[in-house]
Amino acid sequence: MLEFMKALERSRRAGVHSVWLRSALFCVTALAACSRDSTEPAPTSVCPACKPVAGGETTSFARGDLSACFQIYRGTKLSAERAAAQGFAVRDAQQRLERSFDAPLRWLAQQSENGSPAKGYRVETRVKIHTTIVGYTAIGPDPAICDQVPCTYAGESCVNWLQLDLRVGIETLDGAVRGTLTGGTAMGLAADGPFNSELIVDASLGLKQVVGSLQLFPSLPEPYAGALAIEFPADGSRGDLWIIVAPPEPNSDTDAGFTQPNDVLWGENVSYQPLRGVWSLTGEFPGDAGAEVTDGHDD
Repeated sequence: MLEFMKALERSRRAGVHSVWLRSALFCVTALAACSRDSTEPAPTSVCPACKPVAGGETTSFARGDLSACFQIYRGTKLSAERAAAQGFAVRDAQQRLERSFDAPLRWLAQQSENGSPAKGYRVETRVKIHTTIVGYTAIGPDPAICDQVPCTYAGESCVNWLQLDLRVGIETLDGAVRGTLTGGTAMGLAADGPFNSELIVDASLGLKQVVGSLQLFPSLPEPYAGALAIEFPADGSRGDLWIIVAPPEPNSDTDAGFTQPNDVLWGENVSYQPLRGVWSLTGEFPGDAGAEVTDGHDD
């Protein structure tokens, strides 16, 4: 949650409002089955040595290292009907987000510092993704502190938005990874059209819970954890997938240093990032000059 808030704050200060809608990541871990076209052995964890990470946290919005608005923001769980009654374009979000797609995917081997190159995947494959909305949370200023509309607090204008909690099933047809990620996206009030121009989905899952034929070889001090993360627009036209392993963050307030996948994804500690995936419904992939395109499948 804290990483989500920090991302929103960085976007806000930079004046890039669209990024506000890309930073939501409220996770509740789950597992779902998908059909497979490979004959791989029974799936096992892609990172059996990784420490399990929980799927979410309930950190308060009142954190001293965020802007004034975030210190008075509160979240309220709503039904779809109540969210729509408050002015959010829920039906539009449902039509755009609750869908399935199947797209060509290309794995790109990255610089495998702090470990050896990954194995157990094919460079050219396909990815199947299914997205479901599982909850709605209205985010806005605490009315006990600021009941003005719009709210101005400590010289800042504090907006309202709707967090859409998502469950994202993913499977690559080479058998490399399969699991159900959790995450979200965010939208503003229907009256604020620019806020809703492109819903961007962010989701992740701890690598301990990801199954498949992918083999990872980190050379990091234990304990370490990993995350599978994806980001894509609601239409699924393109997307990115990351595999990241990292040791605990220093000075963590938890015993192991991890509470959720975000601690792995956005931490500042040294990490092992051997593989990235990109997909495109058109089959056209952007160039990646820093990527080494090699087949990581053992035949």
